[in-house]
Amino acid sequence: MRLPAEVHSLADQQNGLVTVTQLRSAGVTWKHQARLIADLLVVAVRPGVIKVGPGPASSWQAAAAAVMSAGSGAALSHSSAARAHHLPVALSDSGPEVTVEVPRHPRLDGVHLHRTGRWAPGDLSLLRGVTTTSPARTLVDIVPRVPPTYLARLLDEGSVQGLWTWPLLMEVIRRVGPRPSIDTVRGLVADRLGLAGDVGLEVRVLRTLEPFRPFQVHHRITVNGSLYELDVAWPEHLVAAECDGWAVRSRSRTKFDHDRRKGNELMAAGWTVVHITSAMTDGEIQSVVFRALLAAAAGRGAAARA
Repeated sequence: MRLPAEVHSLADQQNGLVTVTQLRSAGVTWKHQARLIADLLVVAVRPGVIKVGPGPASSWQAAAAAVMSAGSGAALSHSSAARAHHLPVALSDSGPEVTVEVPRHPRLDGVHLHRTGRWAPGDLSLLRGVTTTSPARTLVDIVPRVPPTYLARLLDEGSVQGLWTWPLLMEVIRRVGPRPSIDTVRGLVADRLGLAGDVGLEVRVLRTLEPFRPFQVHHRITVNGSLYELDVAWPEHLVAAECDGWAVRSRSRTKFDHDRRKGNELMAAGWTVVHITSAMTDGEIQSVVFRALLAAAAGRGAAARA
């Protein structure tokens, strides 16, 4: 008993897979299908999805079958899509991950199902015949699983590989909307677009450092005859925090030289200056400032006891 040539042609285009609906359209009845399965000429991979040919499905066929079984509007996503696009990040493999548009909620055994709003053109790509979230959308989806210390490197390596452009990535971030852990990647991308600057970073830093009030903002100090302005300062502790935006400093040699000179003068005057960038998480910002203030307090205590 053979399969119609039409079925073989479809399977060649779909990673060796066909749906039961396609089999029926090609004239394969339920009885015919059962006989083919019994003879090991085809293998049932998922309800409604058949692999043409003997042997178990490959991992890619299993992922493709999950998308086909999920129906219209489904896409391979998250860790599964990251591996498919060869994103330079190691993620655990706990089975296929598939995203569908709301309000659909198909039940698929062994599949980690996600739901989203309507797909936008930049969200999807066709990879080896399987609808998959684009590299940019995939990155946004997996951000919570990426170690914060590796995120900047992942962004840059993906850019070098041509997996995304900064404008496209920013557009996907804006479209997806607020999500936990997304602020950091938004800041990193904005920095690379030259959109973050010192002002945007400073607003975030001031919000993050609220627990460390009272402090002075744009505190001015004269050191060795030169007037300097500190973004955030605790004058009584001789501790300051500087918001180092990449957009300005990377393009202005004058600004770069001024900042290095200011840092040297402040250090000679006994100040501790911590440098904050948009790549730092809120927790990292609070931690580095806390340690600086703690060290300053310990230094004063030691001097008082001497």
